[in-house]
Amino acid sequence: MTAQQNAALPPELSPLLLLQPPLRALPAPWVNRALAIALRVTRQRHPAVFERLAAGVDIAPPARPCLLVTADDLPWPLFLDLDPHHPALRIAGPDDMALAMARISGPLALLLDLLQGRSDGDAAFFAGRLRIEGDTSLMVALRNAVDDAEIDLLADIRASCGRIGDVAMRPIALGLRLHAAATRDMARVAKAITGPGDARADAGLRRLAAIDSRLGVLERQTARRRPHKPDVEPDQ
Repeated sequence: MTAQQNAALPPELSPLLLLQPPLRALPAPWVNRALAIALRVTRQRHPAVFERLAAGVDIAPPARPCLLVTADDLPWPLFLDLDPHHPALRIAGPDDMALAMARISGPLALLLDLLQGRSDGDAAFFAGRLRIEGDTSLMVALRNAVDDAEIDLLADIRASCGRIGDVAMRPIALGLRLHAAATRDMARVAKAITGPGDARADAGLRRLAAIDSRLGVLERQTARRRPHKPDVEPDQ
C-alpha cells in the first residue's frame, strides 16, 4: 500500500467541537441507523456514482474498496464500504480499521462540500485542511465518481421526505443557520485571541529581516575594506 500525507494543522474551531460530549453519548446503533439511511438515499438519488466507482476501481479480491472518513469535529471515525453492490456507512470498529485501504480526514463541513463538489480538494490538501493516507487510487476513483453527480444533500433530504419534505427541512435549515452564525462568532473570538500574538510575530519577523539586511550591508563594507592579497607571490 502506498501512502501520501501532508502536514496536518490543528483542528479548526467548529460548533460541533463543543458538542463532543453529547455526541459521544449517542448510542452507536442510532448513529449507524442514521448513516445507513443517508447512504441509502444517496444511492437511490445518485446510482451513477456507484456505477462509475465500480468501473474506476481495479481491486483484486479479497480486497474491498473501503476507507475511513475522519471528521475533525466528530467524536468517531466513520467506515465507508464503497462496494457498488453492498455499500455501507457506519461508525468504524476495530475490524474496520484493518479493512480500510485509505483514510481521508478534515473538518466535517469541508468533507461535505467535497462530496457536493463545492470545494477544491487539491487546494484543501496543500493548505493542510485535508489529509489523505493510504492507497490514493481509491480516492481518485471516488473523486471522479462524484465530480459529475451534482449531489445536493439538502435537496436529497427534501426529496426523500416526500410530501412532508418542506416541513422536515425547517428544523434542518434552522440548525444550519445557527451553525453558520456560531461558526462566524467562533472565528471572531479566535481572531481576538490570536490576533495580538500574530501581530507580535509579524513585527518580530520584520525586525529580523531588518537585522539581516543590516548585517548584509556590514559584510559588504567589511569585504571592501579588507586588504587585497595577490594570488601569486612575486619572484625573488
